[in-house]
Amino acid sequence: MKMTQILTAVAVIATLSAAPAMAQTAAAPAAAPAAASAAPAANGKSMQKFQEYKQKTLARLAKRADEIQKKQACVTAANTPKELHACFPKWHEHHGKRGEKK
Repeated sequence: MKMTQILTAVAVIATLSAAPAMAQTAAAPAAAPAAASAAPAANGKSMQKFQEYKQKTLARLAKRADEIQKKQACVTAANTPKELHACFPKWHEHHGKRGEKK
């Protein structure tokens, strides 16, 4: 495995493992203001929509993180260029036809 691949893998792992810690850190300051709880009822609907949007966003991020971890495991296990290309079937399907004449 080349040094750049190792560093990239370490960076991805560090980013993924730091994400839950960052979410906890970011949640603490948001809970601090007491004025937000005294908001009028009209703000309740927008706050509910925000919470729903936030949950959907977190779900999309979790799904993407899972996909990245699967690809990372595939790349780590690859021993040949063909096995490595198999980790990214959509990319190679689209870009693999560059040299072909139409």
